[in-house]
Amino acid sequence: MPTISYTNVTISGYNANPPPDDGTQVDWTSAAVPGNEIKWQGIKEKLSDPLKTALEAIDTNVDAAITAIVNCLGATRDSPSFSADKGGVDQTGLPPGTWNKLTFENQIFDNADDYDDSTSIWTPGEAGKYLIGAYYELDSSSFSGGDSADFKLALYKNGARHKYIRNEDEWSISGEGPYPSESGAFLVEASGSDTFEIYEFHGNGKNEQVKGQVGRTSFWGYRVL
Repeated sequence: MPTISYTNVTISGYNANPPPDDGTQVDWTSAAVPGNEIKWQGIKEKLSDPLKTALEAIDTNVDAAITAIVNCLGATRDSPSFSADKGGVDQTGLPPGTWNKLTFENQIFDNADDYDDSTSIWTPGEAGKYLIGAYYELDSSSFSGGDSADFKLALYKNGARHKYIRNEDEWSISGEGPYPSESGAFLVEASGSDTFEIYEFHGNGKNEQVKGQVGRTSFWGYRVL
């Protein structure tokens, strides 16, 4: 979607003051009055002032209409969006039975410079509605038969758990089966200063690690309205 913008019109050539007299005299009552000044004053009052006022009003209305269109359309190509992953680095030592913050140090793109790859926190600077998602995958080799595959993924907003998704299953054979992972996307509202980050939860009773290979973790978001 192209960016919509409008530049206000500057009215040039408008002269609010009478031009210098050309030397001709007009006899008006008992006084000799410079002719150009009288002529210009009449033109200004009858035409120039109303025309200037009308053009300024049109310009103001067009500016307001463009702003309304942009607000109705919502997101443009310049609206905040980002994507990040772990850049090939595993995240180890994640304890079970608690919420663990996930890090995404490799910034793929960030068109509004709102994502902090040192903290893995996104602070979209525009108020609006956002779709924010993430995906993570644990190391399947650490799971054995009978392990509880209780996985959760949470979106934290301003440092508190805001929304989460859960998947519970039982691991059947050691090192085999579906990859222990979780993914989710959440539609949320942001004020322009709200912060967002991703946490995971697993309940198999072991310290785990999140795989860092490309395609196995991601954190992303963009404004939709």
